Amino acid sequence: MTETYFNIVVKKLRTFRWRTLDINKLKNIVHNILDEKYTDSKAYKMIYYLKKKWHLVSIKKDMILVKNPEKEYEEQEITSLFYRPSLKKHCKESCWIARYIWWIKWLELGMQNYNIPDEIEIYCRDKNAMEVVILDKKLVFKTYNAKHRKLRPSFFKHIQKITIWWQMYHIACLELALLESLYTPSLLQKWYIEEIIKQIIRKKKKTMNIETFASILKTGKHHVSINRLYQLALWIDNVFADTLADLIKKHSFIQAK
Repeated sequence: MTETYFNIVVKKLRTFRWRTLDINKLKNIVHNILDEKYTDSKAYKMIYYLKKKWHLVSIKKDMILVKNPEKEYEEQEITSLFYRPSLKKHCKESCWIARYIWWIKWLELGMQNYNIPDEIEIYCRDKNAMEVVILDKKLVFKTYNAKHRKLRPSFFKHIQKITIWWQMYHIACLELALLESLYTPSLLQKWYIEEIIKQIIRKKKKTMNIETFASILKTGKHHVSINRLYQLALWIDNVFADTLADLIKKHSFIQAK
């Protein structure tokens, strides 16, 4: 690698420090400098040396962080700064607005726990896949059906928005999040989920929308979950539990223990 070309690229990259570039943008920068000497092979060789000299760090496939080579950055620092915008961009490109944060992370958000998870689940219309947000942080896209009928219209109308660190995300409403979290928790997750839900019942039992629960049950989904929510409510508040019991009698069925 010609040292002169390398130094020119380094100088150019200073204007992008502490920003992320996709691989095509980075190759274009190298292309403009090498000009007629450019080949893909030379571009990747240049990128290799830039990484080796700590000017660049790969934070996911085809996404590169431009950094100061004289400063060390912990993975936690990189994650805290780039995870949320990367997650937002990834979701927007993959499934636009028909999506919401799902499962345990939504319950944690409901309790103002904004920690970055190792894995986050997003319910969307048409995609089932596990992908990388950045570094070792994973994103799981999921869909589900009921009796061969996708529950798009009835569930997506319950999407709400939340802002975390200037990034807006789509989330399920509280009522839907509670029922989905109680649907099929693993043995490892069950206790944790139930403890969060007990906290939510204590804090938000007076503001939960019973008609939203009814609307969800009318789709034919989450009858087991509403019974589990009722059993948890019996530990916390008898008035709220009675309200759920009336709801179950009207729109669902009492599940035998």
